[in-house]
Order: sequence, then C-alpha cells, then structure tokens
Amino acid sequence: MPRIRNDPNFNVCPDYASDVFAKSRAQLVNDNTNEAQAIQLLKDIWEANNNSNKVVWQRQVVEDREERVHHEQMEEEE
Repeated sequence: MPRIRNDPNFNVCPDYASDVFAKSRAQLVNDNTNEAQAIQLLKDIWEANNNSNKVVWQRQVVEDREERVHHEQMEEEE
C-alpha cells in the first residue's frame, strides 16, 4: 500500500459547487438527483475517502514510531 505523505486531518474538502466541478456534478444529475444532491454526494465521497486515509495515516504513525524505537534499541545494543 502506498504511503500517505501528508496528514489527512488537515485536508479541506473541495468546493464542489464551484465551476471547476461542473462536469463532475453534471454526470450525477438526473431525474432522481438534483445539483444540490450531486454536490452533497461528491462531498460525502470525498469525506469517506479522507476518513479512510486518516485511518491509514494513524497506522503509519504507529508503525513509524515502533520502527524508530526498534532501531534505537538495536543501536543501543551495538
């Protein structure tokens, strides 16, 4: 699994109502989904992905800490 390089706790959800995301919204709008719902759906998808990245990030932090402690112990033993 690729490492996450930046803490996702500091990520900010994009403004899916902006013109930059007009094509993305248009692909979601249909008889059952209006533009406001499409924006919310994009936000929900972003948030779910970011929350997943937060879990991976925390795991990396713990693993890095354990690895650092292990290396320090190995150096002390030498």
